[in-house]
Amino acid sequence: MPRINLLPWREEHRQQCQKEFLQRVLLSVLTGIILLIISGQFIHHQQSLQSARNTLIKNHIAQLDGEIQDVRALQKKREQLLDWINTLDTLQADRGYIVQIFNKIPQIIPSSIYLKKIQQQGRVLFVEGEAQSNQQISELMRKLAHIEGLHDPTLTDVSASPSHQNFNHFILQLQQIASSQKEQGAL
Repeated sequence: MPRINLLPWREEHRQQCQKEFLQRVLLSVLTGIILLIISGQFIHHQQSLQSARNTLIKNHIAQLDGEIQDVRALQKKREQLLDWINTLDTLQADRGYIVQIFNKIPQIIPSSIYLKKIQQQGRVLFVEGEAQSNQQISELMRKLAHIEGLHDPTLTDVSASPSHQNFNHFILQLQQIASSQKEQGAL
């Protein structure tokens, strides 16, 4: 029987298998590298998209912050205008009221009292004048207290008159009741 040597065939087969193995390994490594590059590009693209979204959101937030500032400024201006309107309404309501008070004052002043000045500062009315006696000043204070809208007459100064002998110089201070307060008290 002839002897057949199978070693060269085995050697060729082993080299063929080794070549195929190296090809598969190389193909796997290349596929892995390609997949890494593609996934890296995909991740980078997603990060770019998210950065664009974040920038868009930040721009919208900045725009809304500006609009909020505008709204706050408008609200503040609205409050100022409402305060101004309330002040004008109060002045308009009190306009006839102070005239009524000034019309009543001459009616109640005794003939021996001379008024030099009547001045209003806010809700305080200052009356300055001269009288022959302290009793006349007291009588004037009582009468002024009975005028509707005036209360709490206070004598702030009494002294001898520099211009008239036997006369006393005086200054009275009266509190005014706002017409809105009178209406609330009437309710």
